[in-house]
Formats: sequence, structure tokens, C-alpha cells
Amino acid sequence: MDSIAYAPVFIDRQMLIKILYDNLKDKSPALTGKGVQHVEQFPGGVRVRTTDGSVFTGELLVGADGIHSTVRKEMWREADQARPDHFPLSDRTNTATKYCCIFGISRANSKVPKFSSCNVMGRGYSYLIASGPNHRIYWFLFKKLPGVLYGIEKIPRYTEAERDALAAEHADDMLNEELRFGELYADRTTATLQALPEVVFSKWHYGRVITIGDAAHKACQTISTCYWFIANEITVQSYWRPRWKQRNRRRCSTNKSALQASSN
Repeated sequence: MDSIAYAPVFIDRQMLIKILYDNLKDKSPALTGKGVQHVEQFPGGVRVRTTDGSVFTGELLVGADGIHSTVRKEMWREADQARPDHFPLSDRTNTATKYCCIFGISRANSKVPKFSSCNVMGRGYSYLIASGPNHRIYWFLFKKLPGVLYGIEKIPRYTEAERDALAAEHADDMLNEELRFGELYADRTTATLQALPEVVFSKWHYGRVITIGDAAHKACQTISTCYWFIANEITVQSYWRPRWKQRNRRRCSTNKSALQASSN
């Protein structure tokens, strides 16, 4: 909170996107359904072809497309062709997946105080529960996997059946003196089970392409770590070109420290 001058608040992702979109003075540059397919750099610019066949050119491409980033893959591909040793092989194999997480939203429940949050710790699992607008309940069940999976391609993708099975396994967990997880889960409006990979890539840019957010570093075992990375990312690449290399080294070192802390 000291870093960003605001107290944290839980809201739906859709609410945040709507707030941001509604406050755009010029909405014409905000395009949807334009997944990146191919990236090509040329002297003075970068050209992007999207999955619907559109082509865009500009001075800079910023990839904020998550741990499975296509922008990062294209950045690696271009570098591999021109400078094969620029990105180390370890960047593609060091991604470690130790935890998964069911996160969801449930309807208002009198057993969860309004505008509150709490953590519940167990052996090999933990919870974060928080209330938000209209007393909606936001919750996270973090679960340690039986073993560590290494590599981006080894990051698990889960089915709804696997989600429900994990929820059933923890249905009797007490979240407070009155509330069990099964009750919260049964009253959900949405829930998703995802893996929580961890990595800090050694380099986040090449030429006129740069990655930010989960495309550059991923570490969200604990909610405090999530807040830390969000605050850190707010300072997004204000310094381009000559300062990128120095800034990349400094932020990479800092994020690695946070990643290590989140694993302890």
C-alpha cells in the first residue's frame, strides 16, 4: 500500500476492465479478438500479424499476454535466428510449477464479514477469503502439487471435473468458526482451477519488443506476492532503449528475490 498510495480492494476482472474502458477518451485503439500470431521487426519499427489476418505496425510492441505469451515466443524466435545465444535455454526450462489454485466468487454470506479478508493455513494448502462490492465473496484455495513440474510446456491445464474433485477433497475445511469451504463453493457464481507456475525470465526485451507482467515474471503463491508484483509493474517501462538493459537487470534481480521469498 505504501508503494501505490491506495489500499487493496477485490473486484471482478470484468468490473476493472469496464472501468478502464469507460474512461478511455478515445476508444478506437482498443481492439478485441486480435491475438498475436506473428511478429517481425524492421529498421525503425515492428510489424504484427494477428489471428484474424490484421496487420499492425508501430515503434514498439509490449507483450502483456501472460505466462503462455505469444509475444515472448516470437521475441525468442527472432532472437534465435539472429543471435542464437541471446536468450539462454534455461529461460525455457526453468519454469517451475509447484502449486495450483482454485479461485472463485460466491454470493453474499453472513458468515463472512463485509469488507474483510482472512488467510487460513493448512498442511500443503492455504486459503485467502475476502469480501468485495455488494458483499461478493472472493476466495482462493492454494494447493501444493505432489511434485514440481519444470518447463512452460509442462504447466498443467485442468478440467472442470478436476476442479470439482479438488473442491470436494477440501469441502470440510473450516474457513472460520462457522463456515466450511464446501458451503462457499456450493454458492459460487464462478470458479476456475489453474496452475501457478513460477519464473523470472532473464531477459524481457529484444530490439523493439518487450514483455511485462506474467509474460516476464510469474510468482503468485501468496496474495502478498501478487500485490508486490502489481505495484512493481505500475512503474512499467518508462525508460525505453538505452535504459532497458540496466533496468532489466535491476528488476530481474528484485523479482527473483520476491520469487524466492514466496517459495519459503
